[in-house]
Amino acid sequence: MKSGIVLFVVGKDRKRFLIHEELASSFPSEILRPPIVEEIDEVVFGRCCEFVYTGDYSAPSPIYDGIGKQSLTESVRRWDPARLTWNFFHPEKFPIVCADLRELLGQVNPTYRANDESSTDPKYSYADIFLCHAEMYRFAFRTGWTALCYLSLNRLLGLLANFALCEERTGDIVILFKFVFEKIDSEETEGMGDIKKLVGDYVLWNLEILMRDMDFQLVLKEMPSLETAFFRRMWK
Repeated sequence: MKSGIVLFVVGKDRKRFLIHEELASSFPSEILRPPIVEEIDEVVFGRCCEFVYTGDYSAPSPIYDGIGKQSLTESVRRWDPARLTWNFFHPEKFPIVCADLRELLGQVNPTYRANDESSTDPKYSYADIFLCHAEMYRFAFRTGWTALCYLSLNRLLGLLANFALCEERTGDIVILFKFVFEKIDSEETEGMGDIKKLVGDYVLWNLEILMRDMDFQLVLKEMPSLETAFFRRMWK
């Protein structure tokens, strides 16, 4: 690539990134404005640089912790979520959601070629990968980066759809749930219904197994209005 170099200095530690001038304009202008420029996590910004150059970004690898079962036995549901036909993860709704999201992604990032996520291994933790996609979405939303919003949502949707959820792995979902509904303050989440809808629908679809997780119960108790909203949606 034949072009000059632009220096980006981001984050509290003033991390320096060198970007080809030809691609520097791909970054939203909001990135260089306070307070975002001082608050940018250098790992997140590094993934943004990767996205500008390749149209995609890398996520961390799953971490082996051995707590999941070698093989999963489908637990018996006492509550059937199949009546939630509006839920993103309903078998009839899910293909439509995937197609719509990929169409939107293709409009803003026509060179992107989605790689379907393979099934996950319950012996590994995927919490860091969930957080990676959620952090990328939050950053993209704050800076008005539409293409990156759609990409991070698409990758999070694919991972959730193929996640081998068992009782030993509910903690991975609780970490994502807390980040989306608790860690992001109200000003940042104004208008961020897409990721809340996605994660909220996944939680509702798998509510029975998640309710066995004490940390999940604690999160709901700490946010009673959210707990009320979730249980109301169960009977829509």
